[in-house]
Amino acid sequence: MLRLTRPLTVFDLETTLSDFGDGVHHGRGRAIRIDPAAKMVRNAEGVIVWNFGKHLGLPVTESDPGYIAWLLGKDFPETTKLTVRKVLDRALV
Repeated sequence: MLRLTRPLTVFDLETTLSDFGDGVHHGRGRAIRIDPAAKMVRNAEGVIVWNFGKHLGLPVTESDPGYIAWLLGKDFPETTKLTVRKVLDRALV
């Protein structure tokens, strides 16, 4: 299990992906956590997908804008919200 030696002050997708090395297991193979709360994972195909709720397995970049707005307005960890924004920003580039 990963033990942080210092608190994460700025969440950065590239530098923290490897911090979660072994990822999580949800019955369909291994997935790598994208955010600390494991609301998003990178699946076996390398696609970032939702890891909870009715959108489980749906690529984040294919999410309904209303769902994204709902998530950003709810009491989810700020690191999760920041990661959603980063994933979507990269999809627009």
